[in-house]
Amino acid sequence: MTSAAIVLGTLGWFVVGLLFGEGLNGLADNLPTGDVPHGRNRAVALLLPRCDFCGEPRRGWRGLALLQALIGGSVCGQCTAPRKRRDLLVEGVMAAALAALWLRSPSSVAEHLGGAVVLGLFVLTTVIDFEHRLVLMDVSLAGAGLLLANAALGGVARVGGALLGAAVAAAVFLALYVLGFAFLRLMRYETREAALGFGDVMLAGLVGLAVGWPAVLMALLLAILGAGAAGLAILVWKAVRRQARQGATMAYGPYLALAAVLVYFFGADLARLVLRVP
Repeated sequence: MTSAAIVLGTLGWFVVGLLFGEGLNGLADNLPTGDVPHGRNRAVALLLPRCDFCGEPRRGWRGLALLQALIGGSVCGQCTAPRKRRDLLVEGVMAAALAALWLRSPSSVAEHLGGAVVLGLFVLTTVIDFEHRLVLMDVSLAGAGLLLANAALGGVARVGGALLGAAVAAAVFLALYVLGFAFLRLMRYETREAALGFGDVMLAGLVGLAVGWPAVLMALLLAILGAGAAGLAILVWKAVRRQARQGATMAYGPYLALAAVLVYFFGADLARLVLRVP
């Protein structure tokens, strides 16, 4: 592939990433609330980001946070309320990641698009989990279908590995979910939240579908270690500030999502680093 083709491809995937980011922002705004009307245009409406204050959809060029910031200022066209920073962050992450991944390893459009879907799915689950402490069933089911379709591009063996990875990951987190619930009951903590939610079990299954067997073992280990380290840091910080409370929980989904992305795109590099293999 010539240098010009690589440069054009990088720019093209940067634009695709911006559009992906706009759609993800729309889904993150609309799916948790479920207030988008049904009809032939429902799919389009779901992809339109909304103003946090008046709920007005951001149509046309205002849908792209980066373009709006450059042209018209990051305010709602209806109520002039400021736009949330998350919109620009999601667009920036998707655009920069897709461009950088293409520049790192130019591949077929179908393969790179599959990677974009994987990245977008876990960015979406992370945003919704951070903002609403939810892992939505609709997102999990649609994500499972997309991940299976992506695995099918690699043949029957890859589909089998994806299904095995999903089964192992879901089983591990189902066991952790049951143990966490039993522990809270045993200790009689006064909290309405379990240590893990069942949504985390579904998300673990998505991680397994994305990275397959045996890479799912590395992903689960990274997620558990990452969440443990973050949880300890948060606990120490709150203890120092005297804000710690009994039965407090944190969002686990983002750590699963980050581990899935790292293993999906850099699994071979991580394995070489850890196992010291060529």
